[in-house]
Amino acid sequence: LTGGQSSKPLALAGDRLVTANADSGTITLVDTGSLRVIAEIAVGADPRSVALTPDGAYALVTLRSDHTLAVVNLEARRLERVLPACHMPYGVVTDGRRAFVSCFGDAHIAVLDLASGALLYAPPVPDFPAGLALSGDWLLVTHFYSGRVTALNVQRTPVVVGTVDVEPDGNLSASIALSPDGLHAYIPHTRTGLALVSLQYMQ
Repeated sequence: LTGGQSSKPLALAGDRLVTANADSGTITLVDTGSLRVIAEIAVGADPRSVALTPDGAYALVTLRSDHTLAVVNLEARRLERVLPACHMPYGVVTDGRRAFVSCFGDAHIAVLDLASGALLYAPPVPDFPAGLALSGDWLLVTHFYSGRVTALNVQRTPVVVGTVDVEPDGNLSASIALSPDGLHAYIPHTRTGLALVSLQYMQ
């Protein structure tokens, strides 16, 4: 792996920060130098994750309640297109040519062509895919209600390589982050401690 991109409710490119605002159905553009809000753009219902194209020109936003992916032109500061995605899209990452979307309600990864908006592939994965991390030819997927992570090779046709259980008591795994050198992946989650007699919750 090499340093890559992770799905999350905010994305940073240079001096521009983009945040997904689930309650208001918008994204916000912030200048990190002056900490000024540049714009707030309506995108649709329940935006969950945002990813920027490598050139920083577009933001891709998953709209969980609309079952779509919004494409926002950041220079023009407007919603440009809305692409059909899947049932309850959650995370999104992009290599600039394709968008990879975790389909929380469908248990697959939607691979969309950004030029045409077409669905290219929909490889199945275990239930409740959520967080994504893209590094070179590799895509890592967390599963929200478990401590499992699935790896896919996406160089050409996406292929599921396998799924590992990184934390038997883990759940609420909404995101995954890569270290800058790509050697480590970090998975924030809740460790329920259900194996304990006391059934206490741990963080």
